[in-house]
Amino acid sequence: MRKIYCLLYVLCVIVASASAQNISRIEYFFNTDPGFGNGTAITGFTPSADVSGFPASINVSLVPNGVNILYIRSKDDNGKWSITNRITFIKADVSTYNIVRAEYFFNTDPGIGKATPFTLPVSADISKQPLVINIESAPLGINNLYIRTEDSKGTWSLTNRTAFIKVATEGNISVLEYFIDADPGYGMATRVALTPGQDISNYTFNVDVSSLSANSVHNLFVRVKDANGVWSYTSVVSFTKTSGTGIGDISDASSAFTVFPNPATEKIVLQCPEDIKIDKIELMDVQGKIMQVQSSGDSAEKQIDISRFPEGIYFIKITSGKDVVYKKVVKN
Repeated sequence: MRKIYCLLYVLCVIVASASAQNISRIEYFFNTDPGFGNGTAITGFTPSADVSGFPASINVSLVPNGVNILYIRSKDDNGKWSITNRITFIKADVSTYNIVRAEYFFNTDPGIGKATPFTLPVSADISKQPLVINIESAPLGINNLYIRTEDSKGTWSLTNRTAFIKVATEGNISVLEYFIDADPGYGMATRVALTPGQDISNYTFNVDVSSLSANSVHNLFVRVKDANGVWSYTSVVSFTKTSGTGIGDISDASSAFTVFPNPATEKIVLQCPEDIKIDKIELMDVQGKIMQVQSSGDSAEKQIDISRFPEGIYFIKITSGKDVVYKKVVKN
């Protein structure tokens, strides 16, 4: 189906002649002036000395994508033209294209199309697609994982980044457990069946959310224990459950909050929507120790000073009423 693009423009800048004659013609053009009387005529208005309230539909289907300039002018009954008014606008391609290619890399960008490819279903929406990333080539310590995609038109997405820490393990992983919201204690959470092994980086498992109420915010915590009895730090993911129990019924509860820069060295900024009231902000280390506490305040943007803390992973615990959300940050 052919798409028609229209720009609704209210004629509030047309200047009539000094003698207040009726405006008999209105015309517009894009980018290049074809000459007086040769622009595209706007119809449907009643000739009048004042057409400032007349809404006009401007067809931009033939205008190229990108920055353009719309020009518009009028002529009165005496044949006198107004000044030519202009407005700059951007025409964006809002068509949906399937994602046909995806790639990732660690730390250093090898160039567009030269990173490690991975397979995705051909689809316009891959927002909840689980990925298996091989981190064997990443060095121990703090790393950055970058992911980007290409659509069927050949356009690449922005390169998305997430930070993680790769640590060495002394023994095989023997226990994996999770809990939601309340920690029952080490070894007391819900165990996940697995074959003991040193590498479980690509391991996937199901989490039972059937008992959780719909449209509520929760936090999933996961940790492992190795054969020497040493527990890892507890990782956390905030989520919102809707009416069902499938992957499509789970969404990222922390997406309403933005943290930047991340990783950071001195300060991080937390931005939140104006309609969400934050009661408390806590900065925690991976052991759950509270490093810093801030009260709510009225600003939708909070600054957190991390300059005096050692390098590593931290969590920002955001309390808003009965809801608690976590955001992971990296200090380097």
